Amino acid sequence: MGTDVAKELPCPDEACLLLEVYFQNIHIDQPFIHPASLVNAYQALYTCAQRGYDSSVDRNGWLHDLDSFSYNGKLDHFAGHNATPISIFTAIFHISMAFSLAATVLTRKKNYDFSPARFQRMAMSTASETFSNISVTSLQAILLLTVQSLVEPAGINVWTLTHIAISHCIDLGLHREPTESEVPRDATTILRFIFYTVYSLDR
Repeated sequence: MGTDVAKELPCPDEACLLLEVYFQNIHIDQPFIHPASLVNAYQALYTCAQRGYDSSVDRNGWLHDLDSFSYNGKLDHFAGHNATPISIFTAIFHISMAFSLAATVLTRKKNYDFSPARFQRMAMSTASETFSNISVTSLQAILLLTVQSLVEPAGINVWTLTHIAISHCIDLGLHREPTESEVPRDATTILRFIFYTVYSLDR
């Protein structure tokens, strides 16, 4: 995580306010992000920003001795240890876009304490890493951009983003119902929410 991103990350009190606005105004209609995962990601990012990057990092860019956390209801396992399944770059994208959407809601209520553009720039600084492969977390990033474009007419073309999202769903097999043994229950639920969000946008 670059120093610029560390400086732009809001303090816990501000983050709590922004996430609350996001969950109450955006997530309620577009529930494709696992709320606890978003909170976990912010806390991990804030810890990294406070500590700096003097120590080594793991394969997903997190500080090597940072406690791993689940994302979308599951943990990765690597070399006999639990590992955080989302990269730090994609976590920055998810958090920043959620903050941007929340700031947009606040701005429309004449609360100008937070700049949506500031958070959007922060997200886009990690776009090349976030969209470097097809994954559930990159699909969620596409959906965050899609929602941003729905609430901000000058955003990226919604039809293009929806087409990409549908393609990702098919590539990832989200149009098929997973068996209970394949994925943990929380993970299965969020995968369903992701698919039906994309499906409803397409319809």
